[in-house]
Amino acid sequence: MRFPIFRTISGSLLSILVMFSSAIAADREAEFAIRWNPSTGGPKTANEVINLLALPPAEMDEYDVSYYSIAAPSDVPKGYSVIARQRIKEKKTQLMIKYRGESPLPDTYNPNTWQCALGTNAETKYEVDISLLLKNETKKTYSLSCSLKAKEIIAFPSNLNATQHGCKSKMVRYESNGIKIEEWTFYPNEEKIIEVSKSGKDNKLDFDEFVTGVGSKLISSGIQPLESSKSATGANCTK
Repeated sequence: MRFPIFRTISGSLLSILVMFSSAIAADREAEFAIRWNPSTGGPKTANEVINLLALPPAEMDEYDVSYYSIAAPSDVPKGYSVIARQRIKEKKTQLMIKYRGESPLPDTYNPNTWQCALGTNAETKYEVDISLLLKNETKKTYSLSCSLKAKEIIAFPSNLNATQHGCKSKMVRYESNGIKIEEWTFYPNEEKIIEVSKSGKDNKLDFDEFVTGVGSKLISSGIQPLESSKSATGANCTK
């Protein structure tokens, strides 16, 4: 009689473990971020952020960034916008196309089989961008993106009819302990934005860790968190 009972308990335990594993697996890739205009308060440079967060010395990279309008792909999900970006470091280029919306992709849309307009060599990523605001409120946007890297200057495929718009900008990135700190300057008005971000999973544990280790310290320092993204600022400002 013991064996059937043991099998029943084992079966129930296995079901619970499967459910728990599925819940973990369901956590979407996420990028937690907080950004602000340093003229409104808080740290004014990346180095001030590094000191505030007590981070070890950070590696630095500098990029020229431009945004483009492209011929709208036919597979853009309803309610999603299209962002096209070129990022140059010395002579190295990264092209990116991103679909962004305020709701998750429809169940009928499979990001794993998405045919990116940059070709089969492009890297694809589907994640949720979680921007931290005041009082631990958040703004979520979902993004499906693809990026193509090259060791020389490259342009978008001609069939996309890419046209540069918005501002040219410079971005200086510092990275330490998995935390990225970016100083953005948008020309010609030289508007500045600082963003601090960290990759993780869309769950309470990773969110609380970002709030405690990063967000609350920056908010206490006097920053005024922005809702708008870097892409929105760079793509919509006047040349």
